[in-house]
Amino acid sequence: MKEDFQCSAHGTRHPLLHLGLKLTHFHNVTFAVSQPVLTGLQNEAKNCRHGQYGPIKFVEVTSEEAIHGAIKTVTDPSEFKDRFKEIYSSMRGFLATVPSAKATRKPAASHPGITGDVDLVIVENLLGPVPYVLHERGIPYYLFNSMRTFLAQIFLTIDIDEPADFEPLSHVNRSFYRPSVGHKMLDPFLEAIKDVVVEHCAEANHSSKGLIINSLREAETEGVAELLALPHMQKMRTFCVGPLIPDFQEQSSTTEPSKGEEVLKWLDSQDTESVTYISFGSMAQPSPDEIVEIAGALLATNGPFIWSLQAEHHIHLPPGIQEGTRNHKFLVVSWAPQKRILSHPATKLFFSHCGWNSTQEALASGTPMVCWPMFADQLMNAEWLEREGVGKLITGTGIAANRLVPACEIAGLLAFVADKTNGHKEAAKVWQAKIQTALAVGGSSTAEFENLVQSLEV
Repeated sequence: MKEDFQCSAHGTRHPLLHLGLKLTHFHNVTFAVSQPVLTGLQNEAKNCRHGQYGPIKFVEVTSEEAIHGAIKTVTDPSEFKDRFKEIYSSMRGFLATVPSAKATRKPAASHPGITGDVDLVIVENLLGPVPYVLHERGIPYYLFNSMRTFLAQIFLTIDIDEPADFEPLSHVNRSFYRPSVGHKMLDPFLEAIKDVVVEHCAEANHSSKGLIINSLREAETEGVAELLALPHMQKMRTFCVGPLIPDFQEQSSTTEPSKGEEVLKWLDSQDTESVTYISFGSMAQPSPDEIVEIAGALLATNGPFIWSLQAEHHIHLPPGIQEGTRNHKFLVVSWAPQKRILSHPATKLFFSHCGWNSTQEALASGTPMVCWPMFADQLMNAEWLEREGVGKLITGTGIAANRLVPACEIAGLLAFVADKTNGHKEAAKVWQAKIQTALAVGGSSTAEFENLVQSLEV
């Protein structure tokens, strides 16, 4: 039995949490996270199953930097460059205090929240160069890739300069990841703060014992092959253990969050496969003008829907939406139990930003998608979904949008994807079956998770 330690400081912390919950069947797990998101993760963990070595023990990364380090919105890179500095600084300082019998360099003072020696650390790779502290101290660690392998490739090639004469694809705006020459993968935000990220980033990646990927191998065959073709990566062990989706335990209604309970109760009253669910994630939202067009499209469909929209954006909703929420024809909420909505029989369609977690949850529930990518890997995910026949991409969107998409176009795509004769539902069901097989006994993700567990014992 090991004392595994996991470290996170970003919005993609939820898959890492669910990896930790799975590992509690084999090890004691401590989860370290910055203060702004600690309570939310603790509540989520309480609602999920854990193993015999659970529940997870949470440790707060306490510092002024961590408090300011929660990235809630994505805007210009210069506006959050200092936040990355603060996150990296606070997490470096924290990892320097981790007690471990395996450390060749002992901490000057151990963190008071960690009472026993840590044998292994699993670090979210969005922390970039931060794990170099563990390398310097001789503590073994794995990197955790919360998105598709593109993200790992970005950090592994961050030290390669983009040629001045490189011309990106015309349809890819500056909001999104895009390939450059050779094996270089670009992220516009990380490139803009490259001086913060690059120092020791390559060493931190190459010194890890392996890469844990929140995906199933069947969705990542090409990505993993390209990743392992990178210099110094041929011997890197990769474990595709996803999708890491919450495994909720049965609870009484008194323990279910009231806002989630209300949503599910409303869903129970709807016809089978009649509801459209809309969510653009927690880090970026469409502009006020785009919200108006999306609202117009939803009203034009004349069907029930649930829109998960942050409260500060509700002011942009037109009167028709506000009236519909009052008579409960549809719901606009600031938070929604996404996995349960997607798996509910009343849900027919997911209108999404196509973040990787949302994409995998939709596939796992067999729900087709209309894709409105905002930034990062979301355009690549949306293009992949369209190639797989699961969804349709609305072009020109993003935090640096190329155009204002009209309501009539949005409404047309919503109707097209919802029409079963067009095959999107059938394609989504194919991927649902693939995921069920991968997560079953003997499936690819289960086998790779078992290999991961065995490697942790070494």
